[in-house]
Amino acid sequence: MEECSPSDTLLLLLEGEAEVIKGKDAQQLAICGKDSVLGEIGVLLNIPQTVTSVIVDSPYA
Repeated sequence: MEECSPSDTLLLLLEGEAEVIKGKDAQQLAICGKDSVLGEIGVLLNIPQTVTSVIVDSPYA
């Protein structure tokens, strides 16, 4: 998911970790782990993604 992109995806992180970043300087806002929900704000409010989420640790990578 990329900041300012259309919000058409909601993710439930079952395993691993995702880094949540914002802005051109990639300011780290959070590290989300198991059972985290990503993309919910954009989907629920029908607005563009408010942050970028990057998978940083996955058993499937």
